Amino acid sequence: MTQIKNSSAPRKSGRPNADQAKKVLAREALLAAARELFGKLGFDATTTKMIAQHAQVNPALIHYYFGGKAGLNEAMLREALQPLLDRVKAFESSEIPDLSLSEFFGMYMRTLAENPWLPKLMVREVLPDNGRLREIFISEFASRTARMIPLLIRRDQAAGRLQSNLDPVLTTLSFASMAVFPFLAAPIIEPALGIRIDQQLIELLIPHTADIFYHGTATGARECNTRAR
Repeated sequence: MTQIKNSSAPRKSGRPNADQAKKVLAREALLAAARELFGKLGFDATTTKMIAQHAQVNPALIHYYFGGKAGLNEAMLREALQPLLDRVKAFESSEIPDLSLSEFFGMYMRTLAENPWLPKLMVREVLPDNGRLREIFISEFASRTARMIPLLIRRDQAAGRLQSNLDPVLTTLSFASMAVFPFLAAPIIEPALGIRIDQQLIELLIPHTADIFYHGTATGARECNTRAR
């Protein structure tokens, strides 16, 4: 009779597997190379050979880790947005019920500032009608944040911090526009205003943007008619 080995037997202690560490480094190198090359050249003009050469790894690893160039593209998007998604999930599960709109402004804008290639990726791969990442961006990110922001707005309205006559959906649209526009329009804004949208500027822009948003929507501010005329 064949004996079944006890799979729960303790493993011998020792140094971490060197091969496993190399695999992790190779995967990270591919993601970094793809971020740089996709940002500069775009998805179509960037080949897997170029990515592998830039990362200094075997091109076969792109298929091994990501299933191909398209999978690598999706992995870039998911990993960049994961910290923000984690906060959204925590809010949905009431682990951080006190999250404010101002805090979400900071979370959202810092995510874009820490990943300067991400707005370029959105312009090329999400916004066009044939955008490769549009479906995954909507299903895994946009739809979830779009549900959460109106909840935060309604909670502030119920607490008397925001005007009760504001339409939560229209206010969400204004919120998103203020948070995202500086990054999408950076190629025009930077030379026109003589500024650089970097981490230092974003740390100044976050409270400034939140202040403008709240001054326009807070209780006691000038009443505005949100109905279409």
